[in-house]
Amino acid sequence: MSREEILAGARKLIERKGLRELSMPGLARSLRCGVTSLYWYFRSKDDLLVALAEEVATELYQRLPPIGDRPWDRELEACFVAFREEALLAPVYLALFKHHARFLFSRPGVAQMIVRRLEDVTAMLVRAGLSAEQAAHSYGVCSAYTRGFVLLERGLVGENPEAGVEEAIDRTVARLDPKEFPTLTQLPSFERAMRLDDAQFRLGLRLLIEGIRRELPTASAPRFGLQHS
Repeated sequence: MSREEILAGARKLIERKGLRELSMPGLARSLRCGVTSLYWYFRSKDDLLVALAEEVATELYQRLPPIGDRPWDRELEACFVAFREEALLAPVYLALFKHHARFLFSRPGVAQMIVRRLEDVTAMLVRAGLSAEQAAHSYGVCSAYTRGFVLLERGLVGENPEAGVEEAIDRTVARLDPKEFPTLTQLPSFERAMRLDDAQFRLGLRLLIEGIRRELPTASAPRFGLQHS
């Protein structure tokens, strides 16, 4: 049993059953090996999680496109659109950083990839006219929005709702008293209006970027429109 086989087995176990089901004895059973074989490479579950986080974070961040030379608002949007697309394809990364973000970020090997990206984006915002602190705050807001959106997306996908659930939600809203809920009852489809999809994500991100511009007027760039590209 090699180190690579153990990490691959841990990834498969998390993808299949979730991070909370990962344990050294459980992983050993899944790999059909003795638990001592795991401890030969990893002294504890924490050591295993750090190694796994280094692997999946490196893969994800290496796939992200570099920061270009477009206006700061366009680059910031492209940065987090790309991150969302890659994160949706990396359930193990999401699971690890959802439950152990501070612990994992404190490990140099994990933090290295993340802070490199943070440096690149904040440096771009500083060049646009923000202070380093303003740039870091702006990055943090967009990052929190993007990660939260992705986690909600994946959570809803994992629900596996029964057929007709969307129609049932629309019927529930349609039965509301229009005198008490005059706005919601005007919606052709409540479910469609609230759906978490690419268009909804981009709209929210653009609203955040417009908010950054209003709060931080030192940022130099043409006014950022909310229309879809």
